[in-house]
Amino acid sequence: DWALTDRPGRFDVRLDFGYPDDKTRKSIFEKYLKPFKTKKIDLTGLVRKTEGYSGAYIHEAVQTAYMLSLEDSGYDDSKTTITQAFMDEAMVGLTEMREQLGKRVEGQSTKVVDELYN
Repeated sequence: DWALTDRPGRFDVRLDFGYPDDKTRKSIFEKYLKPFKTKKIDLTGLVRKTEGYSGAYIHEAVQTAYMLSLEDSGYDDSKTTITQAFMDEAMVGLTEMREQLGKRVEGQSTKVVDELYN
């Protein structure tokens, strides 16, 4: 929130980290997929689809895909396999969530600015 960072004495140092690049996003996917059984995951395609996503969003995508695969297996973890279809479904949901959040944040920030300056 800009109000937190634009106040002297609140924080001594502010560090801005950009979004991870392609190589880093691939590493993040590999890290979060490693504990799970997977089948034919197109990491190159996922990396392309996640341009501008943080590591937290990538983690959420993998966790969602796991939950979808777990539900599909009848909640039998030994039969749970994350497939490309589950990753794609998770990405659709995540993209929709990001779009809705973006709309709300834009609306709120506009409202705050309008209240401050009008």
